[in-house]
Amino acid sequence: MTTPLPFFRPVIGMFFSCMLLLGASLTANAEGLCDSLSVSSVVIVDGNLQITVYNSSSQTIIYPYFTTTLDENPYLIMEDTFLVLSFLSIPGDFNDGYTTAFYAGTYAAPETVPLNTEFTGHLKIGDPNDSTFSCTLPFTFLYGTMSPEAIVDQQLIESIFPNPSSGSGLLTISQPNAQVQLFDMQGNLVQTVVAHERQTTLHVQDAGCYLIRVTAEGRVYTSKWIVQ
Repeated sequence: MTTPLPFFRPVIGMFFSCMLLLGASLTANAEGLCDSLSVSSVVIVDGNLQITVYNSSSQTIIYPYFTTTLDENPYLIMEDTFLVLSFLSIPGDFNDGYTTAFYAGTYAAPETVPLNTEFTGHLKIGDPNDSTFSCTLPFTFLYGTMSPEAIVDQQLIESIFPNPSSGSGLLTISQPNAQVQLFDMQGNLVQTVVAHERQTTLHVQDAGCYLIRVTAEGRVYTSKWIVQ
């Protein structure tokens, strides 16, 4: 669910009124602005997703809405709407055309994500002073440092049932004598078992999204398990 999260305290008085009027005038001629906007970078730093937009035009937006959506994946979960504490920057100002937003969320530690996994999504930019203005910018970025020597085998995990679960699940794998590790989305190891048979039971107490990593004879596969 999308939840607006303002990064600023409301400003009162004449200054705030003037800023809103300025924003209305600056965005009145926003047609064509989308062609001047591009996603400059997307990275995860200190537990936050950081997305930076470059604006090559001379038009700005006061407190733009940045709505970022990541395509479905088992590693990165985020809140996706923020009110950015900034003008949409333009070349020559204090940010020289770059505007950055930070997104809190639940992000798997990079060592639990296969090396240089590609993630995709899109950023929608809205103007609180102009309900007709909207830009959508697609983006891709790479994340993950899990050893490239691990061979990902899509058949190593056959199923995890139920999923979602209330805290207990039956994992079925295609090969016995495999190491099964369960991580939370902060990269903390929650459970480790050796599955001598093709089925083993996993247990957790806390609700959340977990990563299952199964290793057998150099083959590695990860899968998402949701506990409600």
